Amino acid sequence: MGTLFGKLFLTVNLGISLALAAGGAMLYLNRIDWTEKAGKEAAGPLPDLQKKINALLATRGSVEARWREARSPEGTAPDSKTAPALLTLEKRRFEDRAWYQQELVKLRLKVDDENPAREVELDTKSLPVSDETNFNRPKMKTAQFDGKDIVKSQLAYEGELESKQSSNSKLLLDQTAKLTESAAETDKLGGADALDENDNVTKKGKEGLDETLRQTRVKVQGLKDELRRTDALATDAEVNVQLAEGRLASLEEDILTLENFLRKRKVDVRPSKR
Repeated sequence: MGTLFGKLFLTVNLGISLALAAGGAMLYLNRIDWTEKAGKEAAGPLPDLQKKINALLATRGSVEARWREARSPEGTAPDSKTAPALLTLEKRRFEDRAWYQQELVKLRLKVDDENPAREVELDTKSLPVSDETNFNRPKMKTAQFDGKDIVKSQLAYEGELESKQSSNSKLLLDQTAKLTESAAETDKLGGADALDENDNVTKKGKEGLDETLRQTRVKVQGLKDELRRTDALATDAEVNVQLAEGRLASLEEDILTLENFLRKRKVDVRPSKR
């Protein structure tokens, strides 16, 4: 029985030993090669890390200098001679923000004849000119347009713009109504035909005034021609009447002459009664 247990423990010991040996071999074969010895086929990651460290060390001086400068005393604050530069700049940023807000409020609401609008003064390179007397903020000057000072605020110009826009809207509505009326009158004049997308007539509409006028002119011309023919016939009839009157007068003269001749011959010329 003891021999059996000994063999069993020996086998387990052998299996564990082989597993540990395999794990050690895996760790050894898959390890990170930190060396950079000459003659290696492929150097390990140590040279890359050293290059990164050297690059960071190269910028360390300037970064550290700026860090020390930001926390060193500087006499630039208007109310303190020992305030740190970073805190001074932060405090000035809030003051600058208030100054810009004040300028915007003036431009929008507080512009009149006595306080004309102001704008930023630019140099020859179109860059703002710094005002050394006002913490190097942009230097302001009186704003002009066409050589005249601007004495109206932005709010006033917005009111005028809104009024002009309203007037233009009304004018646009009036023009649209007139255009619609003109289009209707044009349809009456020329007739409104139904057209497709290629401007081909798909349905004939009512005749327009121009077509009615053309037809009326044709009718008038026909009436004029008829009147000319009627005038010619009337002239012929008048001539025939005149000829007939002349013949009648001649016959009456002949009758009187004949009656006189018969009376001289004592011939009764009175019509006989039957």
